[in-house]
Amino acid sequence: MFLVARSKNYFFKFAMEILTTKTLAEYIGRSPAAIRNMVMRRDIPYRKVAGVLTFKKCEIDRWIDSSTGLSFEQWQQGKEVRKKWQE
Repeated sequence: MFLVARSKNYFFKFAMEILTTKTLAEYIGRSPAAIRNMVMRRDIPYRKVAGVLTFKKCEIDRWIDSSTGLSFEQWQQGKEVRKKWQE
């Protein structure tokens, strides 16, 4: 019984770390089409699993931090400010 509960938590945690094109677009504030363009240009880390584009959240966070421009923390702060302006 314990192993089943543990494996459910593992798979839930694993699923939370994998992003689809749509969830990644929401996460970084771009359109799904823009994400697909970045994949075609190989600008963003991705994987294809059974023909479906998937993205590891930890790799995306590292990609954002390593890119020139804003750090992830600065980007998050800007996102919060933009939300307040839209209200």
